[in-house]
Formats: sequence, C-alpha cells, structure tokens
Amino acid sequence: MSILNAKPVVLAALAASALVMAVSMAFNDKRLCVVCRVYPVSPEYTVTCSFTCIQIFCQRGSGDPRMCDVCHRHPKRQGQQQCGDECAGVTNVACLICKSRPKDGRHDLCSLTCKKVAMILAPCILEVPRGHTIYDMVEGKFKRAWKNKSSPIPVIKRVFKIIENEEFQKPYELYRVDLAKATGAFGVGVYTSSASNKAYSYCKPNGALLLNKVVLGRVRHVSGWNEVMSCPPGYNSVIFERMDGILNETILYCDDAIRPVFLIIF
Repeated sequence: MSILNAKPVVLAALAASALVMAVSMAFNDKRLCVVCRVYPVSPEYTVTCSFTCIQIFCQRGSGDPRMCDVCHRHPKRQGQQQCGDECAGVTNVACLICKSRPKDGRHDLCSLTCKKVAMILAPCILEVPRGHTIYDMVEGKFKRAWKNKSSPIPVIKRVFKIIENEEFQKPYELYRVDLAKATGAFGVGVYTSSASNKAYSYCKPNGALLLNKVVLGRVRHVSGWNEVMSCPPGYNSVIFERMDGILNETILYCDDAIRPVFLIIF
C-alpha cells in the first residue's frame, strides 16, 4: 500500500479517536445529561436534562455499567459500585427510583419528579439494598414485632418497596367484603397481625410476607374465638390479643383500611 493510499485511513482513525475522546469528555462534563449527553443538566431531573431522560435513567441508568451507580460520571472503584467515598455515602440513603440523590426525609423517593416516574412504572416493586436505611427500618419493624421469644427470628434475605398506581389500586378498592366467602374465626374480614411471628407462621422457610399500613379506627377488643362474627356496630376493627399478644389477631372489615407497603423475602 502506498503512503497516499494509507493517508485517508490514518485520518479516519484519528477522526474516530477524536470522536471517542469527545464523547468521553461530554460524559464526564457535569453540565451535560448522562443519558443523551447532549443537553445541559436540569436540577429538577437530577443528572439528566428532561423528564424523558430521567425516565430512561431510572429504568436503566446512564447505559454504561462501568460508571459509578450514583453520579454515573466516573468509573467505579475496583470491586465497588461507586467511584469514591462521597458517592458511596449516598447509597444507604438514596432515592429508590433514581438512586442518585438522597431520599427526602422519611419518604422513599427524593422528589416529585421521581414520584411521577414511579407512577408511570407502577405497579412494580423496587428492591431495597441491604444496608439502606429503609431496609434497616423494615427489618427493625419485623424484629421488634416478633413476640414469640421462644422461637428464633428468621433471617430476612431481601426487601422490596411496593409501588402502586390508581389502576393497580382500583380492583382492590372495588372489592367488597360482603362478596367474599364467609370464613374466619371472627367473620368475613382481612386478617392481619401486629406480631411478626404470627404473620410469619403462615410463610414457608423461603416464603414472603407483606408489611402493611392499616387504619384501625375504633377497636373492639375480644377475649375469645367467635366472640363476634362481623364488625360490631360502632367499631371498625377487632383485636384478639391471644397469648398476651404473642399470637395477635387484628381483623379489618373494610379492604380500604389496609395497603401493602413492603414485600419481605425470607
């Protein structure tokens, strides 16, 4: 091959190298979106430029698995998922949707933007990483509610946050207790327990359990089976503190009074 024939190839190689360098520089430029890498970052959309890009980002990240799981701009440290101590410090308090900013106080997400993205993705479950403050909260609730001291507390393997939207909720909300088959020691109802050991007794060793939020309203306390067979007039729920609460039975008579919040895997 002559020098003249080789020259265009060399120039092409240099051009390709320059293009790679330009893309790399753009990716590390904190002013540019980590998804499209074209438009400036908007503070409203964390490390992206628009709602379109933040949706893509929340589902698959920046698209480069070599980059830090938090800032998505710098390479991960060897053997780690983050680029340095600063980003590593965010992971235990990170928003469960974008994972790039700390969550907002007691909430699971960082902003209304991430809440909007969550509603688009819903219904879905988001895994809560071990060591995250939310994981610790769920695990702590389960352990504190374990009232059977003679039985060891099972090890939680995974925790998932349940994200619901209106469409997902609608069939649940339309359900009526009076359409259900009349079963249960206290009549037709939603049977729950404030004792995690009681709830776990319905699981298999590799089973799952839901941590729910409930509205008890006015509570009727009973002392024996079949004392009531429906929701007593003037009350909203029934509690049977069986064995001094070790085998607590809490019965709700309206499905709107309970919603799942976390899924626990054993």
